[in-house]
Amino acid sequence: MSLFRVREYWSCKASEENSVDVGSLLVADITNHKDASKLVVGDINGTLRIYQIAERNYNPTTDILLEETLPPILQLGCDAFKKGSSDIQLVVLHPRLLTIYEVSEGKQGASLKKIFNVKLKRTAANFVSGNFGNSGQPIICVQSMDGALMFFNQSQSGFERFIPDFLVPGPLIYLPQTDTIVTANSQWAVCGYKFLVITSSDQKNTQDQLQAGTGKRITSDWLCNVGEEVLQIQAMPLQKSTTINLENRTATTISAITEGSAENISALLVLGRTSLFWLNEEGLLLKCKRMDCDLSCFTVYKTPSSVNILLCATDGIARVLNQKKVLWAAGGLNDPVAVTTTTQCGIQGLIVVLDGSGTLSCVYLGTDPSLPQLAKSSSEDQDFMEDDIKKLRRAIAAATEGKLRTKKKDDIDLDVHVTDVYPIDLEPCEEFPNVVFDQSITVSLSAPSGKCATNVEILATTSFPIILSPSSIPLGDHEVTDDTTVDIPVAVTILPSFYLPSLRSVLSLTYRVQGEPHTMEIYADYPITLAYDITAPEKSAAIKLTLSSSLPCITMNELYADLSVSDEPASAVGFQRRGMDDIVSVISANRSSRYRIQGSSWASIAPILTSTVDALRKYYKNSDVPLHLSLSAMPDLESFFEAIDVHFKLRVEKKGQEADLEKEAEQFRILEKRFLSSAKDMSETSIEQVSMLLGEVDAKIVAVSEDLILCDEKLKRASCTLASASFLFVTCLRLVHDLTDQKFEDVASAVSTFTDTVEGMGWEERTLQSIMHFLHIHKKNQGEATILPQEMVSNTNELKKHISMLANYFKSPIAKK
Repeated sequence: MSLFRVREYWSCKASEENSVDVGSLLVADITNHKDASKLVVGDINGTLRIYQIAERNYNPTTDILLEETLPPILQLGCDAFKKGSSDIQLVVLHPRLLTIYEVSEGKQGASLKKIFNVKLKRTAANFVSGNFGNSGQPIICVQSMDGALMFFNQSQSGFERFIPDFLVPGPLIYLPQTDTIVTANSQWAVCGYKFLVITSSDQKNTQDQLQAGTGKRITSDWLCNVGEEVLQIQAMPLQKSTTINLENRTATTISAITEGSAENISALLVLGRTSLFWLNEEGLLLKCKRMDCDLSCFTVYKTPSSVNILLCATDGIARVLNQKKVLWAAGGLNDPVAVTTTTQCGIQGLIVVLDGSGTLSCVYLGTDPSLPQLAKSSSEDQDFMEDDIKKLRRAIAAATEGKLRTKKKDDIDLDVHVTDVYPIDLEPCEEFPNVVFDQSITVSLSAPSGKCATNVEILATTSFPIILSPSSIPLGDHEVTDDTTVDIPVAVTILPSFYLPSLRSVLSLTYRVQGEPHTMEIYADYPITLAYDITAPEKSAAIKLTLSSSLPCITMNELYADLSVSDEPASAVGFQRRGMDDIVSVISANRSSRYRIQGSSWASIAPILTSTVDALRKYYKNSDVPLHLSLSAMPDLESFFEAIDVHFKLRVEKKGQEADLEKEAEQFRILEKRFLSSAKDMSETSIEQVSMLLGEVDAKIVAVSEDLILCDEKLKRASCTLASASFLFVTCLRLVHDLTDQKFEDVASAVSTFTDTVEGMGWEERTLQSIMHFLHIHKKNQGEATILPQEMVSNTNELKKHISMLANYFKSPIAKK
């Protein structure tokens, strides 16, 4: 981080976001007027713009000389291509076209005149121009996406050669001193190819021949592995001062260039992802500077006494380096992708920056530090702070002595009303394309008299397969007062063919009243017809629960008055879950105050038992005699244990399939890496063999993935079944042993209906640990509770044992205290 910030001199929006890179910026006297350099920007959308800065701050009427729409632009460059003239021309590289333009400037701005263009046989990546082989005239070398170096002399196509061991194109530059083309390969190595070696290789040296092992190969004159992805390469003028012998080769050390140097050479500056490397002309690594941030671009500029480096990084800081020493640093840049220096309006040392958002800026390094301004505190503020400190000290002293008493803040609850479910027009569900919303509820909010609630947000928590839309409702700046009522519609549906523990959702509200945060919870109950169809009751069933009432039994027509049970008084009714064959029957006794609730499994009975209890309490709400409901005994736990075993077995199966998928994917990556790294050196037979292996591994991956998807679907159904069985277990405990609300919440938190796996701990591990902790606390055992490791249990025997212990605990005298 730097205290100093760059100062903006001139700035404009030159391109769209994420459409420029390091080759999109060119600063040169492209119009050959010898007055000032022009700023040229070309983006991947094909927009070419030329700017000339007339004064400080951008003026679109005078500063923009040209705006032209071309094919997508990959890179810009310039060189003198006319014989006998030193005027430079603009080079524009498109994916399949290389064009040379002459840019002329007039009163109406600048104009382009095409000198020649070359259609490319291969998709281009980047280019470099230079007097290759001391030809005396610039030649353009274009690197393609498949590793071909294509050379063009004017509009004439020269020849092309393929780079060996090629995977992806890297930066490309030309060193005239050694007549070497330098690039970087996918193995994080910088390579130098002599132009003489390139021209002397076989002209028929195609990729097919390289793969077949025939034809003369291009060999690199030197190679240096930098161990990082190479982003940019530039040549740097240096003075040859001292030498060091490295493996019998002479390496030149770096020193600042001075006027009148007897012998000047060039060094290579290689920009890695986090490091800057200095290489000499022979490819030997001289030094390296590693940064604590990701680097993005750099440029080299010359001063009267030295050569400096301007280095930009993703942290927005521009650093000026002399060799490895940081001379200056200034922040304020925004994701720079290209940088260079220029002289504009007579001001030397302006920095031209093109960032990822497409903004072109001319900035300079400021010297005024950007220090935080502290507000002056008055004597009243100081007295207030001293009073607060005294209060805090008294509270700390009281807490140390155990005498601290905290006052409970009075909660201010909103008036919340949830309507009954009503039908709506069909709405599609984004999460499940085959499901539509056909029912809805409305949540109405209003504040108490004289209060105003702000920052209100409603979060709906429900268990699968109940789905709400939207599940999170922020009201933003909308205020809730006593004068206005806010109505919020929430669409609801229940997926068929899944068991569900209850027909209830929890709505959590967060809001502020007079700046203080408040929270509250309300419940939304859904009618039983949203998930069940009315059908004829069954006389026999595997699971039977007898619900005893302190008041006389009523008919099903009275109990479910809002349902069309029967035209005549009925003592029994059946409920069938949509998409399933299970039928749960509710039967009222004729001569006793008992109700029979029976079904084929625990999971099917859970929501019907809860709905029956709620319906009875609602019916006898205004009775003079209080209603007391109870179960005579706990049902057999084998059905519950069966649901646990099915869920655990599917978890083990899914874990094994995930391990198999990871193994096959790793095998595929190894084969793919081997194929990509040595494809050019392999024969046709070897390629066919590797392709066959890749196909076999890919087929295995597809098969395992399909099995994993099927297992995940089965596990989701088993999770719903287990959640329903868990809820029936804690509900039966409450009705059998007449648990208080607090004890019921403790048991419900121990045997939860939340069955998802979180951070490697599934329902089985969490429930076992919770029950052990519950029994340790309530039995008042000595010592510390056993803490299990956060890993998957090997079987469910220990869990079943503790569930039985929990069910038997409430029979003991300790639980009744």
